[in-house]
Amino acid sequence: SEFRPQFREGLAGLLHRILVQASPKAVGNTEMNGPMLAGLAEMYVKAINEGAVPTIASAWQGVAEAECRRALEAAESLYFEVFDTTTGPEESELSQAQATALGKAEKAFAKIAVGDVEIRNAYLEKLRRIASAQFEQHKERVFAQANLKCVEAISAGA
Repeated sequence: SEFRPQFREGLAGLLHRILVQASPKAVGNTEMNGPMLAGLAEMYVKAINEGAVPTIASAWQGVAEAECRRALEAAESLYFEVFDTTTGPEESELSQAQATALGKAEKAFAKIAVGDVEIRNAYLEKLRRIASAQFEQHKERVFAQANLKCVEAISAGA
């Protein structure tokens, strides 16, 4: 409302032109979103400031790594949120709870992760190792609690 009508019309025209004519930017088969494009620009600036010649490949690898780290964090958080810690000591129930949580976490990871297959797979393996370690710790706790209940029941009956 403080701007002149000519300025507002010009700005509206520019915005319309950008939205109609600009195509999504992509590296390989991956369309970039705002954070990816900003990350790519950041990698270029960093390379230039360090006296290097920036290349799309090296800058894109940095962006892909950052996006995969973000995907790993989101997937790990979802895994811990979804994993049912109330599951009893039955091996099949525990395995099903693990499969459900890991499956959802892997899908969440796949939605965010970008880059070469090698980069994505390396971070996916990290997710699987984290989930496996958590599962094993939980399983040990559940089995120890079940064992203690058995010992207490036997002792009470003796």
